[in-house]
Amino acid sequence: MMKHVVANLFFALLLNASPFAFARAALGKSDATMESNVQSRSITTRAMLKKNEVHSLSQLTATKDRELLGCRTILEIVLAHPSLFSTLVTAVGVVPGLADTLDDPDAELTLFAPTNNAFTRAFDTYIPVPIEEFLELPEAVADTLLYHAVGGTFYTPQLPSTVTTLQNETIGVNRGKLRITLDPFVPESVQVIGPNIPACRAVVHVIDLVMVPESVAVLF
Repeated sequence: MMKHVVANLFFALLLNASPFAFARAALGKSDATMESNVQSRSITTRAMLKKNEVHSLSQLTATKDRELLGCRTILEIVLAHPSLFSTLVTAVGVVPGLADTLDDPDAELTLFAPTNNAFTRAFDTYIPVPIEEFLELPEAVADTLLYHAVGGTFYTPQLPSTVTTLQNETIGVNRGKLRITLDPFVPESVQVIGPNIPACRAVVHVIDLVMVPESVAVLF
């Protein structure tokens, strides 16, 4: 008798169940699957960008010794490596006269050069406007780029604990056993991932994030 009661209850519940309940369950599963797929693709894309950056950076640093034999300006170096610096080159073009400064073989400069991935990460996290809008603000772009440049040629052994940039704000320099990090106004820490790229009388240090000076940070 008990078996028949249980069976009848089961079929009664099954027959009375709303078709929307099954639809909601199916949609919930579909949404979860879609979100999982999107997250997976996002992680894969970031990993591919990072892998491409590492490969390009390896190619760049491999040319250091050869470039010592000749003379390439900072501008020539960044133009020669679009997979690393195409966004930086675009930003340089916004600032009148900056390209000429970076193309001067007699300029004694130290440039902390953010990669394309560095720009992507910055505008995905701590710069709260799209990069297209940012590039329409020439004064902000100029301040930001000049914040990445220091007068004088400082290879990593000569970098002081604090440098004053061409934008007139300072950046802290921390020299660890295995790496050098920078302490700008924003973000908290930036890593030098490609040090000591010679450029005529200048030097380029590749960095993994865009540094934002206080004069620009207050705009947002």
